[in-house]
Amino acid sequence: MSIENRLAAKKRSQQAKAKRTRNKILKIVGICLIPIIVCIIGYLIFMGVVEKNASPSAYLNADGTIDAKPAKNYVTLADYKNISVNREDYLPTETEVQTAIDTALESHVETVTEAGTVYADDATVNLTFKVTADGVELTDMAATNKEYILGTNTLSEAFDAKIAELAVGDEFTFDISYPSDFKNASLAGKTATFEGKVVSAKIVPELTDAFVSENFKKDMEGTSYALTAEGYKQYVANELYTEKLETYVDKYIVENTKVNKYPFLYLKNQYYLTDANYVGMVNYYNSLFGQQMYASPVELLQLESRSEYKDYLDTESKSTVAYFLAYQAIYEDAGLEAVTDQEIHDLIAEQDADYETYLEQYGYNYLAQLALKEKTFDYVMTLVNTTGDTSKLWTEVATGSDADAK
Repeated sequence: MSIENRLAAKKRSQQAKAKRTRNKILKIVGICLIPIIVCIIGYLIFMGVVEKNASPSAYLNADGTIDAKPAKNYVTLADYKNISVNREDYLPTETEVQTAIDTALESHVETVTEAGTVYADDATVNLTFKVTADGVELTDMAATNKEYILGTNTLSEAFDAKIAELAVGDEFTFDISYPSDFKNASLAGKTATFEGKVVSAKIVPELTDAFVSENFKKDMEGTSYALTAEGYKQYVANELYTEKLETYVDKYIVENTKVNKYPFLYLKNQYYLTDANYVGMVNYYNSLFGQQMYASPVELLQLESRSEYKDYLDTESKSTVAYFLAYQAIYEDAGLEAVTDQEIHDLIAEQDADYETYLEQYGYNYLAQLALKEKTFDYVMTLVNTTGDTSKLWTEVATGSDADAK
């Protein structure tokens, strides 16, 4: 055999050996990859089940705690036992108190038809009238029992001023001259005659002792405030103060509790719930307007991409989980008693909601978690040390020279 043939045979032998070695390696690698692939497939199937079964009560126990290790294993707890605040930093202003009172009174507005009833110059009145301009009746502007808000100047400032001078039951006839550039083309450049009647007016009640006793007794029940106009003002001021203080304490607990790691399944469940919530919002708006307002949650939230949306979901879900971890960790640390059915029912009642509806929508375990959070928060509030003048109920707003001085 020639040298060339021997070299060629040797090369073929080496190639065959290398091929057998590669096949052997690939076979070994393939065998090793099988359990990895099986694990990956199993994980994806499992996560699909988690997503499909995501619900507010999933991965929660019947006592409202997260179905994982104790919350203290996941967080470094805030110093909730030594929260100290200056009371006067959270007092509402007198303007805020009055605004809250006005809002409460507006919720008791009455439609009055009694002739002679005087109304405010910004009241909502019901009018019936016809309009003529240059001897021609403008039928498209006629109104029957039309609700009209004074001060909006919809039919001109002069129109509103004239109606404001009247009372319920008054009939009217007056002329209004309109400029050529008036927004309503039917009236622009013309003198219009309005002829009609004030049918009724919505009257906001005055805050009197009798009104407070009749309408706010339930709200003030259990407090030490008198059922009088002044007592109600003090009650409202205390409610606003308490709201501001509680907002601070709640924020303090969350911001000063450090989450070191998250319960995996509970976090994933929250991730899928958050996603479902935004998908539901997209469907709601599209259905409400009868057209595709948003193609996806990405568009709804004005994000750039699906990847950015996933990051957004991750941040939101971690924020929610961190919130409940913080309160559960305090609950465990303080050794508080488990929430009761009565406490859960009371919490739902405070929301003026139907218990059975909430139970069907959210599940018992989630309602228990909310009750656990509220119970823990109420406990923390009993530990808060407040300093400052306890006689002051609100902060007076400086006006005139006093305001300039500040």
